[in-house]
Order: sequence, then structure tokens, then C-alpha cells
Amino acid sequence: MGTRKRKWGVLILAVCLCWVGTAGCGKQTRQQEMAVEREDQTAPKEEIIQEEIELIFGEFRTNDTEYREVTQDIFSESDVTMVYIWATFSEQCITELGQLAEISAQYQEKNVENSTLQAKSVENTESVENIEYAENTEYESSAENTGCIQHAQKRFQIVGIPIDTLDQSGSASSVQIHEIRKIMKESQADFRQILPSYHLIVTKLKEVTELPEIVFVDQNGYQLGESRKGFEEERNWNAIIDEMIAAAQ
Repeated sequence: MGTRKRKWGVLILAVCLCWVGTAGCGKQTRQQEMAVEREDQTAPKEEIIQEEIELIFGEFRTNDTEYREVTQDIFSESDVTMVYIWATFSEQCITELGQLAEISAQYQEKNVENSTLQAKSVENTESVENIEYAENTEYESSAENTGCIQHAQKRFQIVGIPIDTLDQSGSASSVQIHEIRKIMKESQADFRQILPSYHLIVTKLKEVTELPEIVFVDQNGYQLGESRKGFEEERNWNAIIDEMIAAAQ
């Protein structure tokens, strides 16, 4: 209860500060207001878009529920990553995990198709290069090219962050980790669940006010679109995800 009061206190303070700032600006002349409006209208769209882009999770180092190390490099494994912020005490989150398990399976198949297309592209490139350069140069071994194909970029992946995994000392709770594994197994969801770290809490998790919260990021960790907060009975996940993939191109 005390935490909730503190949150409302901070919110009220922020509103008051915004109101004070607005009141101060009200003293400017109409000519100044019109000048500001003209500047807003003539500002390059690229600059406006750039200002809205945010490295939302920053740089972090933590573990997943299998005690494997995870850093921000996890985002580089896919063109788009959905970060699903949830809690084990939320039945709605658990329900949605089951839906996301199906979505994850669908896009894993698409990832395989994408890798196959990339492999064919590499094969075609090899044929052309062999014809053009066989007389003058020695072509690289196919083993190296095979390695590139095996690590072809995924188009989409899901990563979960269960926020209620730490005990009072700030350490990962083995009881909670066991509970998360159980929920994931029952939901048939196989995507990674990473544990909150200090940097994740400071950069993003401290701002979470509603569960679940869904954030999309590109391969560099920059946010795509707006966060989606709260549970919705029916989300058109495929349309949302395809839109994010298109935005990341």
C-alpha cells in the first residue's frame, strides 16, 4: 500500500511540475507562440522520429531461468524481439503466455523459411562468383559459408521478463524460478525468460505500472512503436508483429 501511495505521490508531483511549466509559458506573447508553431511545422520529420527512438533496456548483464548469461546482445539475434513483461501472480499473463507459445511456434517456422531463402541466395552468389573469379582467385571454402547460413538472422523472437523473481535481498528466488519453469511448461512456451537485473530495473522495469507490458525492439535494442499495456482478450498478434518487422527493415 505504501508503494502505491509513493507512486501516486510521484505522479501528482510530475503533473504539478508540468502545470507550473505550462503556466510560465502562458506569459509569452502571441508572436512568440506563432514562431514556436512555425518552428514545429518546419522541423525535419527525421529529427522528430530520431528523438522518439530510445534504447529502452540499455546495456545489461543477467541470467535466464536456466542460469545462462544474457546481455543486451540477445536482441541482435533477431530483426525484431517482443519483450513480454509479466508476473507469476497474474492469471491473465499466464493465459496470454499460452497464446504467445503458438505465435512463437509460427514465427519459428517463418524463421526457418527465411534461413532457407538466405541459404539459396548464398548458393546463387557462390555460383556467380565461381564463374567470374575461378580463373584469377581461389574461392573461399564452403565450410565458412555454411557457418554463415547456420547463423542466419531470425526475423522475430520472444523474450520474457517475469518481474517477481527476486527475493527481499535482491537475489533470484529458486522457488520463483521453479514456478516460472512450471508455468512455461504448462503453457508449452519455450522462449527464454530473463531475470530482472539492477540495470533492467533502473532503465525500464521501475516504470512498469500495468501487467503485462509488451515492448518491441529492433536488433540494436531500440524500441519500435509504443508499449502495449494490460491484457486484451483478443490481440491480432500476427498483424502487430508483421508491422513491427516492416518497421525494422
